[in-house]
Amino acid sequence: MMNTFISGERQYDFVSKFNYVREAGTCGEQRAAETILQELKKAGVDKMAASPCYEVLRQYDETHNGDLCYIFMQFLKNGRNVNQTSTAIFQHRNTVLNKVKKAVSIMQNECEDYQSRIAFMLSYLNDPNR
Repeated sequence: MMNTFISGERQYDFVSKFNYVREAGTCGEQRAAETILQELKKAGVDKMAASPCYEVLRQYDETHNGDLCYIFMQFLKNGRNVNQTSTAIFQHRNTVLNKVKKAVSIMQNECEDYQSRIAFMLSYLNDPNR
């Protein structure tokens, strides 16, 4: 799939950056998402970076004037750690926990796997309305 959009030296550079960031572990996921999005924008296909989970949650936020996309993104940025997330966004731990549970129930996906988390982050970072 990458060959379709990114080829030659740019593909090698992209893959090496992605592998480096992926090896960094959970805390490197946002950096990986940013790197992927940057490369997709260079190739002109950044609009293809869309997560169905993000879209469902974004629509819920629009309808209910909520902040679940923001909370869930912060949760992912903080390695899916509720305590770190609550400290980072200055909200009570239980508030964050309840909002994460609500987001998961709306999306019907916990974003347990790496690809789901990266897809959500890509969609969030690529959303001009966030």
